[in-house]
Amino acid sequence: MLKVDCPICEEDHSQPLFAIEGLQLVRCTVCGLTYYNPDVDPEEHYALLNEDFFIASSIQKIKSTGKYDFDAYMQNLRDPSVIGYPDYLEPEHLRAKELWGKKVLAWFIKEWQKQGFKDLPSSILEMGSATGSMLLPFIAAEWNPVVGQEVSRWIVEHKDSRVDVRLGELHILDFKDARFNCVLAWDSFEHTQFPNECLKTLYEITTDEMLMIIQTPDVDQSTTDWIYWSRGQHAFFYNKKTLSLLLEKHDFIVCGEKISSQPDEMILIAHKRIQQRGQ
Repeated sequence: MLKVDCPICEEDHSQPLFAIEGLQLVRCTVCGLTYYNPDVDPEEHYALLNEDFFIASSIQKIKSTGKYDFDAYMQNLRDPSVIGYPDYLEPEHLRAKELWGKKVLAWFIKEWQKQGFKDLPSSILEMGSATGSMLLPFIAAEWNPVVGQEVSRWIVEHKDSRVDVRLGELHILDFKDARFNCVLAWDSFEHTQFPNECLKTLYEITTDEMLMIIQTPDVDQSTTDWIYWSRGQHAFFYNKKTLSLLLEKHDFIVCGEKISSQPDEMILIAHKRIQQRGQ
């Protein structure tokens, strides 16, 4: 098991809440961050993000009979016992991800102009990109570089061939001299067990004028049977306050918010506080 200190306070001021399948959920009494302590080891975390996470076993069984259709996908989509995705590779699901990518592209451009940044954004890194489908509109718009990062070997093996997706933790990957204007973390930031290392790396590999969009579950909307507790897959559970505190720790400032299609998720937009770095 992995002992976890609060990544905001970098100390253990945790108060036990309740257990999720034998894993203790805690809350920091200083900043209010909710997380597992201890958490599963990274190796177990990666192993859980396998085929059974991206394609539910019930769908796999249907596919093995040759009787799979979109109705089967929709039935499993509404099944609360499905952990992860009913079928991430369902063409309609990938199409929906691409359409969300198109919407996010417009958000980046609009917020870029609102901030008064020079020119327009033209490069992006997506954290936890899975197949990379959300990046397709950025490729079509001729952004360069367009790069995804993912820790699940299984989903990288099934990525869209048009997208450059790198396998490994973001803070371990070597991006060489690449610098990104934009960062997207869509349903992914809650998965990383290394948020401080991740944000430090993002600061280093992004340009001074940059934007980051994070969509993540909002723990303020949680219940004891919340589907997003997702033992072994989600590591930290943020609300607007704690996510803002963590971002500010690494000199990122929340500058905007969007309404999520999911009522218990939030979408925050941030940029760098470059003038304070190094002072």
